[in-house]
Amino acid sequence: MSSSSHRIVVVGAGIIGLSSAIELQQIFPGEVIPIIASAFSPSITSDVAGGIWRPYVSKFTVPGLER
Repeated sequence: MSSSSHRIVVVGAGIIGLSSAIELQQIFPGEVIPIIASAFSPSITSDVAGGIWRPYVSKFTVPGLER
């Protein structure tokens, strides 16, 4: 346990919670920053909300780019 006067905890392990934990760790190096969450990746909404990208061919695809 850290001996400093800061008492920090992050609630939530989604993109906002984890980003906040990383930012806090950079602001307060050496601090222990626990993350409390009911679920962690890959069982969280942020895994889907972050977007899924994959190449595909559509009627608007430039000729010669499709395989």
